[in-house]
Amino acid sequence: MRFLQRCESVKLVSYAEEMNSRYRHTMEDAHAVVDGFGGDKGTGFFGVYDGHGGRAIAEFLRTNLHDTVVKELHAKGSKSVEECLKSAFLLTGACQIRCHCASPHNFLLRMSALF
Repeated sequence: MRFLQRCESVKLVSYAEEMNSRYRHTMEDAHAVVDGFGGDKGTGFFGVYDGHGGRAIAEFLRTNLHDTVVKELHAKGSKSVEECLKSAFLLTGACQIRCHCASPHNFLLRMSALF
């Protein structure tokens, strides 16, 4: 399935989904397109989240990660942007564990691909 989305921060966003029905019976990945990221019309946040055997973590990240990134960037102080991104991901993961959406072991295994 292919999608097109018009944005202000970029001319056009295009993406496709394919669940690989040979190996999976459901789509476990998620994506986020946040135009006007952080209140800036010229900035976008684009995320692709791999479910790695379950959609719950990918959905949780799609819904929450970009908000946590904005909070970390606004409160960054002397931290680099890279440190803010890592911190936002860890904070979002901790929130997910507290909400019982994932075990700490599963979350850490799934996030290891990002760093």
